[in-house]
Amino acid sequence: MTLGQALRESEKEEFGISLINIQEGLKLSLKKASFIKSKGIYSELLRKIKAGIFKA
Repeated sequence: MTLGQALRESEKEEFGISLINIQEGLKLSLKKASFIKSKGIYSELLRKIKAGIFKA
């Protein structure tokens, strides 16, 4: 394996891990959102979650 191949493999792994982290973060955010929904903060939180998705 060349150095270039090794670098590409590590980038794939890191990218895969970051995607998993984003998915876990969204699950947590959605759980929090459903919990906070009754307090009327839901729409604000949802807007922040959506903004976060498009930045990621």
